[in-house]
Amino acid sequence: MIMKNTIVTILTVDSREKAWFIKDKLEFKGIPCFLTGESFNNTGTKTSEIRKIKVKTQDVEKALEILLNLHSKFDLKEITQEEHPEMKKILVPIDLSEYTLNVCKYAVSLAKKINAEIKFLHVYRDPSENGNPKNTTSWEKHSKLASEQALEKAQKKLVKFSKKMEEQIPEKDFLKVRLHFSLQKGEPIYVIKAISEKYQPHLIILGPKGKHDKSNIFIGSVTTKVIESSAFPILTIPKSANLPDHKLKIMYATNFEEADNKSLEALMKIVEPFETEIHCIHFNAENDHLKKEKVNELNQSFKMNYPGVNLQCDLFENKDLLRGFEKFINEQDIDIVSFSSPKRNLIYKIFNSNKLKQMVSASKIPMLIFRV
Repeated sequence: MIMKNTIVTILTVDSREKAWFIKDKLEFKGIPCFLTGESFNNTGTKTSEIRKIKVKTQDVEKALEILLNLHSKFDLKEITQEEHPEMKKILVPIDLSEYTLNVCKYAVSLAKKINAEIKFLHVYRDPSENGNPKNTTSWEKHSKLASEQALEKAQKKLVKFSKKMEEQIPEKDFLKVRLHFSLQKGEPIYVIKAISEKYQPHLIILGPKGKHDKSNIFIGSVTTKVIESSAFPILTIPKSANLPDHKLKIMYATNFEEADNKSLEALMKIVEPFETEIHCIHFNAENDHLKKEKVNELNQSFKMNYPGVNLQCDLFENKDLLRGFEKFINEQDIDIVSFSSPKRNLIYKIFNSNKLKQMVSASKIPMLIFRV
């Protein structure tokens, strides 16, 4: 008996372009569509290029009727180009927890604003791939059954989660954003990295910590590994964060490194559709006069290179960086904290320090991190 909360494959195609084309046609008719494919093993090695188009069981009949009409009107073999090449791309790894719902809401709001498509990626673990495989008939049967059950369980959870998203995100936002779900098996960090390298997102959005991370840490283990291994900008969204409708206030923490120029340019491209106010801040605990001269030089450079951007560099003098950091965020009503080079950056160390619990505001502010 087919369960209600399952998704079934109605078509298999051999390219992303065809999958997107059919998905758009189905969703235009009101049928939620799930794309799976780009299979990876536990080391992140690609094993398949095939895209499977899936729908909920109750939508199968209607979806098949639409597919028949598409085949009669279009030659799917001729669909070779992206329909929306101008769109930015956002990758959102999700663990299907309640915590992740706010990440998805934030991602949809941002995608609507910056004209981006979203790939929601859920990675599940296949128990059949754990331990040492045995070359016996009974083991192979057991392994196959365990793999099928893991996939069915992941599909049910994904359908349930998508329904929660539909309940919490306004329908008008869904209609304006091009999105799909990708279901993959393997080790999350390897799969996320492999998908990122293939998908080439302009931005990866995720929660600071997953449902299995301890409550007393701000950045969880998977998120930390993604930040440290990814070549793409990472935006972490705490549970209570919302994308504001008003002016977007951003604090960019600088160490006066050459990498900051590249990160600031990338930052401004991401938030270009917004009215923004960017505070480029250097934390100065020693009252260093040479750094004051550097700030003046930067401000002159900003006026020359970014005349239409509300961008100002300042020194922030406070011996207690944690308290000073929190004070600046609260006084300036900051919406996003941004910085680059996390392994070398003082701000990244602060966010991972044991004193983090002192920074009440840190749990409410998204962080935009650039790897350079």
